Parts: sequence; C-alpha cells; structure tokens
Amino acid sequence: MGSGSARIQVRELQRIRNTYTPAAAAAKLDLLTSLQERTISQPSLLKSLHDSLCFICAFPDGLTHYRLSRHGLDSFGERIESLNAKTRENLADTGIEGTCVYYRFSYAVALWLARHNPGAVEMDWEELENPGRLDEILRQIVLPGEYDYYASGQVSERQWISQAKGNHGVTDFTWLMAQMGNRRTARFWTEMYDAADLPLIWQVGPDFAKGRNTLPLRPPRARTRGMRKLEGNVIKTITRPLRKVQRLSRPQAAKAIKTAMAALVARHRETYHFNHANPEEVYAADIGQGVQIFVYGLLPEQRFSLETTMGYLIVANGMPVGYGGASVVFHQANTGINIFDEYRGSEATYLWAQVLRTFHHLFGCKYFVVNPYQIGGDNREALRSGAFWFYYKLGFRPVVKEIARLASAENMKIRKKKDYRTNTQTLKQLTQCDMYLCLDGTRKWHFFEEHWLEICAAGATKVLGRQQAIDRTAAARETAIQLVKLLGQKSFSHWSREEQQALLQQAPVLGFLTDLGEWTRAERHNLLKLIRAKGGKQELDYVRIMRKHNRLRHSLSKYCQGI
Repeated sequence: MGSGSARIQVRELQRIRNTYTPAAAAAKLDLLTSLQERTISQPSLLKSLHDSLCFICAFPDGLTHYRLSRHGLDSFGERIESLNAKTRENLADTGIEGTCVYYRFSYAVALWLARHNPGAVEMDWEELENPGRLDEILRQIVLPGEYDYYASGQVSERQWISQAKGNHGVTDFTWLMAQMGNRRTARFWTEMYDAADLPLIWQVGPDFAKGRNTLPLRPPRARTRGMRKLEGNVIKTITRPLRKVQRLSRPQAAKAIKTAMAALVARHRETYHFNHANPEEVYAADIGQGVQIFVYGLLPEQRFSLETTMGYLIVANGMPVGYGGASVVFHQANTGINIFDEYRGSEATYLWAQVLRTFHHLFGCKYFVVNPYQIGGDNREALRSGAFWFYYKLGFRPVVKEIARLASAENMKIRKKKDYRTNTQTLKQLTQCDMYLCLDGTRKWHFFEEHWLEICAAGATKVLGRQQAIDRTAAARETAIQLVKLLGQKSFSHWSREEQQALLQQAPVLGFLTDLGEWTRAERHNLLKLIRAKGGKQELDYVRIMRKHNRLRHSLSKYCQGI
C-alpha cells in the first residue's frame, strides 16, 4: 500500500505515468490502489489525478492498471459530488464529470448539445454581452399575436423566454433551440445564432465527461513495452500497407461521431469535420497496441466544391487522445495533429506517422502539407510547444527556400549543441509558410496550391454573374445545364437529389474552364462521374476518381496560374 500524503502520491503518479519499467509498473499499481481510498479536495490535485488516470487508462502497463484506472475514472463523479460548491466551481472548464463548462459554442455544437444532452445546458445570462443579438433571434420566433407585448419594452429577453416556455419544465436554452430547430433553414439559424455569441453553462454528465467518454469497440491492450517510437524512414512507414481499414456500420459510426463531438466540446473545442460528420462514412484503422484511427467524412450537403475535407480521431483503449483533419485535393492532403493535454508525453510522433499512413492508404495521398497555424503562425500554443520542430523531425520542410535554409541552419545548431533552443523571434520567422512532405514518386505537378481554391471560387462568382438569371440559385442551375450538355449528357433529372446538389455546387467552379471542348470523350465522362461521386453516400469515391483525373488538375492549374 502506498504511503505519504495524497499530494505526494498524486504528484508521484503524475511523474511516473509515462515510465514503463517493472518497478514503475508496481509503483503505479500501489498508487492507483491507495488513491482509490484517499479523500482529495484540492482542485489542482484532483485535476492532476484525473489526467493521470486518463493517461494510464489509454496506455496501461497491464490489464490490472487498465481496470484500476478505469474504475477511478468511472467513480470520479462521486469525488466531485462530495465537494462543496466553491471547490466544484474551481474545477470549471476541466471537462471532468460533475463540473461545468462555460463557453460560447457555435450553432452546430449548440444544436448537438440540445439533442444529445437535453436539460444539461443553460443560458449564462450574467455573461450575455449583447442582448440585442438575442433580440434579433427572438423576433423571428415571436408570433404575430404576441408581438406587441414582446416589443413593448415591458419585458427583457430573459423574462419573455421564461413566460413563453410556460410549464414545460425545460431550460431556457433547450426551449430556444427547440424553436430554432423548427423554423427557416439551418444556414439562416447558423448565422443568427453565431452572431448572437450566446454564453452557455454546460453541466458535464457521465456520458460526455473526458474520463468516461469512450469508444470501446475492442478489448483493451496493455503496453508491456511502453510507448512506440518512430524508427527508420518515415516515408517507408507511411507507405507500408495497413492490414485493414473498415467502414463502420451506421450504429457504430453514430457512436464514433458522438464520442468525437463530446471529446472536443468538453475541451472548449470544435471542428467542422465532427460538427457535420456523415454516419454513412466513418472508417476505422487498427494500428496496434489498442490504438485506432477513425476517419470521418462529411454529410453530402456540407461538402466543399473541389477539395474533400475529412476529420480524424485517435483513440487508445477507447480513450480519445488526439484529433485533426485533412483537406484532400488531387494527390495532396493539407493536414495537422492535435494531442489532448492529458496525453502529452505519449507516442505523438508515432501516431502522427500512422495518421499519414491511414490517409495514404485511404486516399492515395503522395504530398502532405501543414499550414503556418499548425506550426505556430498566429498560434501561441503551437509556437510555445515547438510544433515546427515536431514536423521538421518527421521530414516536413518549409516551402519557401529562404525559410528552408534558415531551418537547416537552426537544425545544425541544435544537433551540435544539445542545450540549444531556437528563440521565439526565429521560430516566428520559421512559421511564415507551409511545410510539406513528399512521398517517393511525387512530382512537382502533383502539387495544387491551396490559394488556388480561392481563385477557383472567384472564378465561380464570375461564371454566375454571366448567366441570364439574376437569382443565384437559378444562375447555378443555368450553369449546370450548360456544363452537363458540354460533357455530352442531355439531362441530369434522373440523378439523385444529392448528386444534383453536388452538380449545382460544382458547375460554377468548373464553368470557367475554356478547354472542356478539347477534352477526350473519356475525360469528359470521368468528370461527370466525379461530379456525381461528390454527391454519393461516401466521398471516398470522389477522392479516388479525382486523383486519377490529370486533365482536370492540369486545366485548373493552368487557369489559376494565368490569373
């Protein structure tokens, strides 16, 4: 049985949680067992203990370590419940069960919370800075017969909602979201809600807490040899075939989406990939040692015109440990990685290589790009953590030659002098441009500049402006009719609703290509297949067709370079 104060034991567990020796394994068991019986009331110690339990649960020395840490997390809510209100408040925004998260979520996340965690979210009225924005929402909800009273100035927005919800027994937030979910379009409410910037209070329940939000699709695995390190050539690692990447069933995919959403929401984060994830397109790649990488496609109506954007979640023994996304276009993927704080000091480098391996396996990507934000440009956290060198050690290099030379010189200093640290000013210089990693067989023409997507979007605006119809939707339809005829098809009325939606979205982007008449019949036929694939159940087919369509890449590149 462990000895010493609770503080000493918690700090010791934190210190050795990432040490994998027989002595450390025995010490962890001793501490995990002892701490189960300890009463702890200091917020900092509770958070530290929770972090260590999460880490050990994800990367356990043995199955007993897993069971003890799992039990500790499952019973952590009881610890929180025993605390006084002031202490619980000091644990706000930790994402621990029984605590509160204070945040101004987007409409997509707010709607998700209202649907999946009803009654646990309330308006933070004291922090509402601009009631006028909420008033604009309520004026869309108020019915004609009650408008005079609402607009009279006799009641505030909060008072009116209290009266309007009557005896339904729901929170103000739940009532508001119920009204918004039944009126107008999602895009309209997204704009209205996000402009209102509504502060919320979320009471974190067991299903959504950081320590209990899990995705246990397989039995736990122990880390008998500790953390894996990336050895040898990173390109060989990325290009090594994966044994199996499977598409999940709809129920499994729904669970994976819920887990990803909760993992981010509990940490004051969100991402477009998870907010609009498609339950028909979630893939799981098993990379061993209890670690899986889940890749999430987008709902058809949320997809982008040219590129394919997909998110990913890294899960270790059911615990979400990191996430990111990738924007795939032709042969390349613009991507990055985020490891949650609880799992810093794990096998981040190895996991990142496995993420690239998964995207290479699924999409055939040969060219990987990370943008300045990922490495520290306008991102203090990434700058402070030295994210630039994380990617550099993996083989990523700055695309600008002058910055690449500076990075090489700094790297030489680091190798010659172990205690050398790149100063902040130099790091800021290094993070001024993209970094890239090329796989074997990559050619310069594989690369599609990210800013070309903006040029293509500007071209789409010009195409729509040339149509006879002044209405934007009608103009898009005119463009679609013209494009389909040019590609050798008389009509698209027999296409599915999603395929027609994809055509209306893509036609203006492709409408500025002046050389379509010079394409071969096969090239035009494949472009039609590409457009329809954008509206398919899984966007993976679109990626695979696009990668092979060299004529489209050439025509788009030529247009963008000529602007």
